[in-house]
Amino acid sequence: MKILFITPDLSAKSDETEFFDGLHNVHGYKNTDVMGGHLLLELDNDSLGREMVLNLATLFDRWKINKSPLEALAQMVEDDSGH
Repeated sequence: MKILFITPDLSAKSDETEFFDGLHNVHGYKNTDVMGGHLLLELDNDSLGREMVLNLATLFDRWKINKSPLEALAQMVEDDSGH
């Protein structure tokens, strides 16, 4: 699964380190590609679950990233859980 979102404001090197460390710690993280002012986040489909969605939502909140790109992921998780 890939999610495209706007790159947050990472004005300090410490911000950049903290943000990317946070991404790397998300369960199921595979890769991140820079695409202009966006990031393309690749996640392991076998790891999709509520924990992943919550981790990403927390990270997006922390960095003031619009969470709409997570809606499809959340819907997939909900569909897989049978709700």
